[in-house]
Amino acid sequence: MTLEPGTILTAIDPGAARTQVVVGRYDGQRVEVLATGVASTVGVNQLDSADVSAIATAMVQAVEQARRSTTAVVDACWLSVPSSWVQSTVTEGRVEPRRGAVRRDDVRDALRAACGRVETPTRLAIHHRVLGWTVDGRRFATPPVGVRGRELGVEVQVTICPRRTVDIVERACREANIRLEGLMLETMAAGSSTLTSHEREQGVALVDMGATKTTLAIWRGGVLVHHAVLPAGGDELTEAIAQHYRVGLAEACRIKEGWGCALVERVSDVESFDVEPLGGLARRESRLGLAQLLEPMVAELYHELGEELERAAGPVGVRTLVLCGGGAWLDGAAELASQAFRRRGVEVRLGIPGGVGGCSDLTSSTRFAVAVGLLIEASLSTRATAFYMNERARVVRQRKQFFRDLLRKFL
Repeated sequence: MTLEPGTILTAIDPGAARTQVVVGRYDGQRVEVLATGVASTVGVNQLDSADVSAIATAMVQAVEQARRSTTAVVDACWLSVPSSWVQSTVTEGRVEPRRGAVRRDDVRDALRAACGRVETPTRLAIHHRVLGWTVDGRRFATPPVGVRGRELGVEVQVTICPRRTVDIVERACREANIRLEGLMLETMAAGSSTLTSHEREQGVALVDMGATKTTLAIWRGGVLVHHAVLPAGGDELTEAIAQHYRVGLAEACRIKEGWGCALVERVSDVESFDVEPLGGLARRESRLGLAQLLEPMVAELYHELGEELERAAGPVGVRTLVLCGGGAWLDGAAELASQAFRRRGVEVRLGIPGGVGGCSDLTSSTRFAVAVGLLIEASLSTRATAFYMNERARVVRQRKQFFRDLLRKFL
């Protein structure tokens, strides 16, 4: 697809704790951020069809918040899909050019053949990224249209998602009156906004610290080679605070985001904060005590990540680890990670979203890594990246292709 300058793009990241929206305008070269919106999704199960209305409500609230900050018309949207629902694999597609020289129809057929190898009645290819093309063994970085040969091949990395998940997303979008333009694995989107091409080529690990899970993804040779999900996230810290201080989850979340720290040495013993317990009088608590509660929990998570990283990366390993997600924004989280992974010879940095312009200060938090990455991927003007299309668009495309093939037989 080729975008016209001035096209409005909207990315929605429906996370487990909050739904985030970023609206941008494509200027012909990159995306200029125009507005953001956030809505709470605490207690909403994204995998449960019974929560479709709650998912739709959060989308509407976040989109409306963004609309209040811009005059741009928010219409088509790109959504992220949680990493625990999907798989990513590398596959190939091969076709014989119909007229000796490769045409655009042959390119589409090769991509369709590659995706068709991994699709099943219950799993759908929602996104693919082209890794390379071949014509009779000769390699090409771009579609080799016009090159003569007997066999056209393409290597692609395909993201596969349960069709049930796509159905839930489509229902939520219809209820929210949002036109779904594409879906993408949240890990792939986060990598687009936080990792450099050099890092993806040399080997890098991306850790997305979410509310209910922590995702580890490893790139090497420009390809996502490993993907794992640990069932631990920021909600565990919130619940620990709620139990320790005998407060509700909302108050515990306020304490964590406002006063939480993952590194005891960063906190002085004179710092304190207000606590409003359930059915009791407000009181002051030491921030040092809060840090002493949180640091061991975060350190244990990093220990599990380190073991998974060693199992996945093998003897070569990776030299850089990038932290993103809401959990990475916790005070002291990056410093504690640096201490934990330094012993493994791994450098740690925060994954602040980049690659966009405009009001980019609105998205200068690790929380917006996925949404900004969606905008970047949606703005690509080549066929190197392709999104899932909703079922109606898919049917129309298939019908057009049927008539093209029918006409070709008589030409």
